[in-house]
Amino acid sequence: MKKLMLLVLTLALCISCTALAKPALEKPVQPFDNPSRAAEAEDNGTIASANPFTVGDPMSAAIDPAGDIDFFAITGTSGDCVILETHAGDGTDVEDTKLYVYDAAENELADDDDGGEGYYSMLEFEFPADGTYYIKVIGYNATSYQGTYVLTGTACPEPPEVYPGGETCAEAANLNDKTVFSLNLCDYTNDYDPTGDGCTGWGAMGPDAVYYVILPAGGTVDVCVTQIAGYTDLSLYLLSDCGDPLNACVAGDDSGNPECITYESVEGGTYYLIVDTYSSCGGGEVLVTINSMVAAEESSFSTLKSLY
Repeated sequence: MKKLMLLVLTLALCISCTALAKPALEKPVQPFDNPSRAAEAEDNGTIASANPFTVGDPMSAAIDPAGDIDFFAITGTSGDCVILETHAGDGTDVEDTKLYVYDAAENELADDDDGGEGYYSMLEFEFPADGTYYIKVIGYNATSYQGTYVLTGTACPEPPEVYPGGETCAEAANLNDKTVFSLNLCDYTNDYDPTGDGCTGWGAMGPDAVYYVILPAGGTVDVCVTQIAGYTDLSLYLLSDCGDPLNACVAGDDSGNPECITYESVEGGTYYLIVDTYSSCGGGEVLVTINSMVAAEESSFSTLKSLY
């Protein structure tokens, strides 16, 4: 009987362990690409020993050993908004973090588990009053997760113009007179997919929005898309024919946010910009920035002459 009870208990524990496991990521997490950053100073395992942290200054840190707790102190003004995010570090990464914000009385004010890329964390925090607040970073659990990570804090962007795209190419919105705008990809469904054999190297099975641009021969378009709130695994590509996303893709990017493409049209014509997602809308809100464009309805005779 004792052996049977022990077996049942062991199975229950194993089932519990399995329940805690997360599925393997299909896409690799991109490492944080800014080498200029401060370094965490241990021991910072309590609010009293928190490392100072400044918005705009990335911090290299580590959960080491497993179960390690890192605290960082951030000072802000009432109403200010900051995006706090953990990223992959230097190769021996923790891979899965949890992120919390506390006030000086150790009241929890915000938390996130998987809001960033992969299983990293990201949250948007508005300072409720002037003062110092405390960021806590831990591994997903206290036994299996340890390694490096990077903590960043960036000011929340001012809300840009909202400019919805079309659901399909037949309903595409005109891109020719735009420079920067936002949209919420959670408002759309999945209509297009360049597939893993296409111009981005990855499929895009999540919701997508469509814009169009008319380029003259020699006309160019240079555009980027990035998330505004919450992590969204984005994909961006330009089609000459919406009926054939695999073969009619003339430029595409799915290398890690932001996604950016540049294309110069040889013959001119109408092209369709697809703001797409790998699997889901994620945080939803994204920012589209037109860095440069020479488009048909903007091209004077002198502009066209300069292209030849």
